[in-house]
Amino acid sequence: MSKKTSTSKDVSDDEGGEEYTVERILDKRIKDGAVEYLIKWEGFSLNESTWENVNNASCPELIEEFERKRMESSQPKKRKSEVAMPKPRDDHERDLKGAEVVGMTTGKGGEKFFVVRFADFSATLMPVKEGHSRIPQEALKYYEKHTRVPL
Repeated sequence: MSKKTSTSKDVSDDEGGEEYTVERILDKRIKDGAVEYLIKWEGFSLNESTWENVNNASCPELIEEFERKRMESSQPKKRKSEVAMPKPRDDHERDLKGAEVVGMTTGKGGEKFFVVRFADFSATLMPVKEGHSRIPQEALKYYEKHTRVPL
């Protein structure tokens, strides 16, 4: 279900005249040479988020904010000798009941990650290998839903 965008965060569907509001940008990918953003629509569940071409996603403030945060998180890190012992990530300590695998992505080094949504609608990336051991049923549900088996 693709929701067409117009010139602001409020988006009009060309077919029915309904308006959709972009709540936030969740992710970015390049597909067939075109930049696409995963858009969370206000009033819709996270599962109903859609990938929209950058030319159709006319919410420049949200895209700019997403890119700024993305750049901040990819700043060069200190050398191992300068870094204290790492603390456990918050998502490792949180209750995984109600966690749901809603997507999958590949990191820069080729490592695969699950996009995991929690009951409070926050989301995080979890390495696939870790997901297999920590949330095996949710990983299985994701694979069953997104894998086609030829007959």
